[in-house]
Amino acid sequence: MQSATSTSETARQSWLSWVWFGATPKQRELQTQAVDIAWNLKHLRSQLADVRASSEQAIQEAVADLREQVIASALQEMPVERLKDLTKSVRVRLLESHGFCTIADLRGVSSARLQQIHGIGPASAVQIVQAVSQLQAILQNQRLELPPPSEIGPEHAAVLRATYRRIRCRDVTPGILAELQSAVSDFNEPLRKTKRAGGWWNRILNRDNTQRQVNSDFDGLSCLVESSQYQDLSIRAQALLESLDPPASISAVVDDYRSRYADYFAILDRYLDAKPQIGTNGEMSHRGPHGGVPDQIAEAVEAMVLSLDSLRVDLRGYQEFGAKYMIHQQRTVLGDEMGLGKTIQALAVITHLRNTEEASHFLIVCPASIVGNWTREINNRTDIPLRLVHGDGRDNTFRQWQRDGGIALTSYETLRSLDDLTRTPIHFLVADEAHYIKNPQAQRSINVKRLTSISDRLALMTGTALENHPREFVNLIGVCNDTLGRTLAAETGNSFGTALGAKRFEKMVSAAYLRRNQEDVLHELPEAIEVDEWVELEDHDRSHYLRAVESRNVMAMRQAANGHVVNSAKLARLDELISQYRDDGRKIVIFSFFLRSLDLVGELLGTHFRIDGSVPAHQRNQVIDGFFQSEGFAPLICQITAGGVGINLQCASVVVLLEPQYKPTSEWQAIKRVHRMGQSNPVVVHRFLARDTVDESLRALVGRKTALFNDYARESAIKDASPAATDTTDAALTRQLLEIELARRSTVKAG
Repeated sequence: MQSATSTSETARQSWLSWVWFGATPKQRELQTQAVDIAWNLKHLRSQLADVRASSEQAIQEAVADLREQVIASALQEMPVERLKDLTKSVRVRLLESHGFCTIADLRGVSSARLQQIHGIGPASAVQIVQAVSQLQAILQNQRLELPPPSEIGPEHAAVLRATYRRIRCRDVTPGILAELQSAVSDFNEPLRKTKRAGGWWNRILNRDNTQRQVNSDFDGLSCLVESSQYQDLSIRAQALLESLDPPASISAVVDDYRSRYADYFAILDRYLDAKPQIGTNGEMSHRGPHGGVPDQIAEAVEAMVLSLDSLRVDLRGYQEFGAKYMIHQQRTVLGDEMGLGKTIQALAVITHLRNTEEASHFLIVCPASIVGNWTREINNRTDIPLRLVHGDGRDNTFRQWQRDGGIALTSYETLRSLDDLTRTPIHFLVADEAHYIKNPQAQRSINVKRLTSISDRLALMTGTALENHPREFVNLIGVCNDTLGRTLAAETGNSFGTALGAKRFEKMVSAAYLRRNQEDVLHELPEAIEVDEWVELEDHDRSHYLRAVESRNVMAMRQAANGHVVNSAKLARLDELISQYRDDGRKIVIFSFFLRSLDLVGELLGTHFRIDGSVPAHQRNQVIDGFFQSEGFAPLICQITAGGVGINLQCASVVVLLEPQYKPTSEWQAIKRVHRMGQSNPVVVHRFLARDTVDESLRALVGRKTALFNDYARESAIKDASPAATDTTDAALTRQLLEIELARRSTVKAG
């Protein structure tokens, strides 16, 4: 159709018009349309490709403006009296009498101007100017704090709007940019061919053949112009570009800030934070994102450049360092405190290795209870094929992974049943909740250890590197670095600390162990307020409890302290708290070790969500989604061994621990499900304790474990400790608790 029309149009052209233009008016109009389409596609691609850089520039400028406002406000509140902290010779009353009442009044004032004041000489003027500059520098080097959503003001609007746009840059994928580039390329050659319409000499000397070629070229261009493919692509790209723009309403932007709190700070952290201070010995003066790693290692790690194309999440600065550390050091223990995103750091390593080293086979081993969490993160954050080697069909899936690669995800229990584990080289092996393999004699530890020999890189991930005894920590180091493990074990000996000083130990393990605590890196995290809820047992509770003591069963004693009926002392106090939080519309998570206690809490609550050991991993995600999506007050009750690990509950702001646990790390893990990255509200933690019961005794005894963890693993340094002081196994605790409670019962009877 087009070809016939073109021929007819050409036939009506005069010889002079043909020689001059070659193309017909309609063909030239078609060419203009094609140029417009190609230019629009190219322009859209350029805008989308530049949006990340422009957004980051906008954030930088907005943060600089906000910082200037904060500094100006702070200086305005500083009386000139503050100058005396820095220079003794300043005459404050003289400055005040000339209108310089605050430091802000002196900002930008030259020493020459100050010398015009009678009584201020050249030396004093210079000292005043230097002191004002020093105060400004102190403020400039402080971290700029962005308040929680409830305290956002108009001065923060520009920062939030720029960050809103930057977060959505994740939607600008390499795929859409490649599509646009390909579409522009589709037009380049046809436009080049039709631009000169056959060439001037050909139009004069060989009109017929040239006309046929020109018509054919324009027919091809017409097909491109009329194709809906390019129009649809243009509409999609334009819609994507518009979706990056923040809403006009600041309240809508604040709502987005509230719902994506962690995402905002993942972007903003590097702009808000002050530069880390370097000590005189060349080491970091605080742990910060480097976790106390010595300068030499930190500099080599930081020098790496990550390739994270296709990873659908922005890493915070400390997470980037963690990923680089695992790549650079190759065989490591990542001991970050719960809630700092160890999963994301591991996925960043996998993405980088896939992009830069053509690595293809990755294996993640974790407890069965968090397989669902890993599944969700892998699918949501990467485009790497997931091979779920767990449950039905696991053998076939495992063989598919051996053949085709991807991320194989399995549990410690499933790992035992897989054949030919060592046949396939592993480019990166991750063992999550690695305290599960702290005992070198356990079968799952042996299975993982066997895989380390065929793994190019290895990361053991745990926020609780030590739970009972320092040897466990050294055992984990030995799994990832056999030589270092043997050295540590030999030098520290049984006393753990007599042969090695704290700094020496920290330096030795820094090649394999990286830990950051929340206070090191999550500056925006609201406080966690811990409240001890001491209750007195009612008479019926006390009788029930004493019978449990007489049975010499410590677990029965712990359950009895919780109460055996809904109107027990602890549940009565819980009922009061629930009424309060229901009125406030806050979500609450209640943890207990005992199923019977959870049953009683459920009876008290009525409608509620629940996670315990009987809830399969895939159903846990459904429960959590329901809890997140509930409006206002909602209670979730969790068995602490099931709900205290591997799940994220930032939508809640209240935690109840119904009884003390044998391991302080169990309690910390439970709290960190709620008090973690992404939490924008202060968290209240209620610890329920029954007076004159095993609760009181257990609370006192586990204090040793808390101190032990802080000494050995939290700071990655060992201090003096004897075997007697670290004999805090469950069996030892049980013996001690039984002795204490039997003695208490005897005292009560004697009284």
